[in-house]
Amino acid sequence: VPTLWYGSLSDSSLITEEYILQMANQYFNPGAIVIGHLNYLPVTHVYPQLVDLIRSRNLRTVTLNDVYLKP
Repeated sequence: VPTLWYGSLSDSSLITEEYILQMANQYFNPGAIVIGHLNYLPVTHVYPQLVDLIRSRNLRTVTLNDVYLKP
């Protein structure tokens, strides 16, 4: 199934923790597929804040297999 993402943490290069949180705030929305790369340490430093944002918006993480594969 062709699938496109809508949003990125923009962490494919070295960016600040603040910018990662700005991107998460912009793109963590219902139905959004958001890409994160985990190439650099700043994203690991803001992980608790990312989890808090997901929970505060009543979102959950899934894999594409979770969405497209039949049980």
